[in-house]
Amino acid sequence: MIRVSLFSCALLLALPAISTEVSKAQQAVNPPVVLESTQIFTIRSEARQQDYRIQVRLPGSYETNLSKKYPLIIKVDGQWDFPLASSVFNGIYFDGQMPETIIIGIDWGDVGGNVQAIRARDLLPAPMQGFENSGQAKQFINTLASEIIPELGQRFRLNGQEFLLGGSWGATFATYALLERPDVFDGAIAIAGDYTSAVDKFDQQIKTAAKSNALEGKRLYIGVGKGDSVAPEVVAYAKKLKAAKISGFDLKVDVLEGFGHSGMNIPGYAGGYQFMFERPRVAVDKKTLQKLAGTYTATEKGWPDLSISVKSKNLLVSIRGETIQMLAKSQQDFYNPDRFFNLTFDGATARVETFFGGATYKKQWKTGLNHD
Repeated sequence: MIRVSLFSCALLLALPAISTEVSKAQQAVNPPVVLESTQIFTIRSEARQQDYRIQVRLPGSYETNLSKKYPLIIKVDGQWDFPLASSVFNGIYFDGQMPETIIIGIDWGDVGGNVQAIRARDLLPAPMQGFENSGQAKQFINTLASEIIPELGQRFRLNGQEFLLGGSWGATFATYALLERPDVFDGAIAIAGDYTSAVDKFDQQIKTAAKSNALEGKRLYIGVGKGDSVAPEVVAYAKKLKAAKISGFDLKVDVLEGFGHSGMNIPGYAGGYQFMFERPRVAVDKKTLQKLAGTYTATEKGWPDLSISVKSKNLLVSIRGETIQMLAKSQQDFYNPDRFFNLTFDGATARVETFFGGATYKKQWKTGLNHD
């Protein structure tokens, strides 16, 4: 016979309540980490009969500047490194090397520990032995183009620029998707991709691209750690791309010492963001620059005067005792490549934009300042 005292029963019945109270107390002392400006939701693909989990990181101005539209970066394999992709954005944006951008991570949610099989299905261009139903990357591209991106366009203010970001098989997919559908994607960041499992398909893409201008204005960043076992095949693929001399196609390859397969994501994401949004460097003749030189006073309070001068065909801005060299992206628009400091001229008016805000300036006299 088993005997249980009333006290024991009461204690057992009370345990769930005690546990709940302890859990609430722990949460009060140690609240969960919350990533600001983020959302998580699911988009159902009818074509794939698959629910895709979407993680979203919105830019800081999204809720205040309601007329602004933003580029979109799609991080495939979103279950891995989505916080890293967001954090790297913060650093590169702070330095003024990329615009405010919506970043999403896309994955398959809870797949019961079978993530490699579903990755092989959606991310690989060709079947791989050991993974049933693998090699359906082309179908996943169509899902992104016809279902996922249009749904995101309904939910968020997008400006029509779409970029892919991925590592390992995600990099394989990002590269393949850009060359397969340049009408959909503007660029791709591919870190440590596998280019041997579908070498015939990649070779055919290169041949096709070399005969057209479909990749005109598109950008591909390929990064790999020198210590990564896939480095030789990544370098070999990049050489094929360069040798094809694809019209208007911008390619950058970084092979970095001291990084392996996964660690390369850290400098790779940063280098990729910089390359995707790299600004042009336009030559402006000295006579045009001299017309911009002078002293400018801000129309808003709290902003110091600017002294603008010309030296050796370079525009220099002196502010708070510091001199900043500017590059031109047009005849009126200037920027510093290493910090968030942009300057736009409109007649005798200049507009300064920094990470911390902007101000409008008025020119006080026309006499140019020259150091030559």
